[in-house]
Amino acid sequence: MDVFSIFAAWLAIFSISFTFLPISQLEMSRSKLIKRKLEMRRVLWANNMRNGVKIKLIFDLFSLQILDWKARGTADGFSSVNFVLPVLTIACWLRHGYMTDDVNNKLINSVNLAAFTVYIFCFAYFQPVRKYLYIQLLSLFAVLYATFAYVDSVDSSLAADTMGGIAAAMQIVSLAGGIYDIKRAISMGTTEYIPASMQFGIFFLTGQWALFGYLAPNPYIMVANLAGLAVNIVTIALYFIYPPITWRVPLIGTQQEHKKKN
Repeated sequence: MDVFSIFAAWLAIFSISFTFLPISQLEMSRSKLIKRKLEMRRVLWANNMRNGVKIKLIFDLFSLQILDWKARGTADGFSSVNFVLPVLTIACWLRHGYMTDDVNNKLINSVNLAAFTVYIFCFAYFQPVRKYLYIQLLSLFAVLYATFAYVDSVDSSLAADTMGGIAAAMQIVSLAGGIYDIKRAISMGTTEYIPASMQFGIFFLTGQWALFGYLAPNPYIMVANLAGLAVNIVTIALYFIYPPITWRVPLIGTQQEHKKKN
């Protein structure tokens, strides 16, 4: 096995592991989540939190991101865009994997699709206002239906390449979620709702995929991931400019200072 094959195998393992990063976030302990809930009640959502919310889900065992929503009593304030948009890219790459009988592609994106389905269901459970999530999901299904119908209409000798090109384009389009988070963080003056461990993981993941695309060579993979890397670097920079309010950014150590009451 040559060096490139080893790198490709490593990248496949890393990509699958990254899918579960929201499940394994260790930015804060369980006790800190409880404290954070109380702090967020006082600082951000004193008038919006619902009393007496008791949630007992098996998802408590799986994700500290979900535990964060549980501790707050709501997922209000968090965006569903970053859970819905990736499904568009994942579904396109999965279809391409089946069309080309690419085992790694099918494995990685099947796991990704299952994981993001769980995240979306959890978000919907904790989100009191689901209208925007429903709109996003309906739009997702409509786009996927139209995309797959178009690929099916293309000559069979070109269908796989067409699907691959569309998948790469969708990956770039999915950056809208990251751009939206940047815009929202600037308008709110805080990166409170952008998990840092996720951003650090994206940095290493997209960087390696960009390198893979260069070495393959595959310009679609390289360009799509360089674009993602650029958005990721801007997002990480915001941790310095607009730090979170109730938690400290790992590695960087930034956090907004609380103003003491007189």
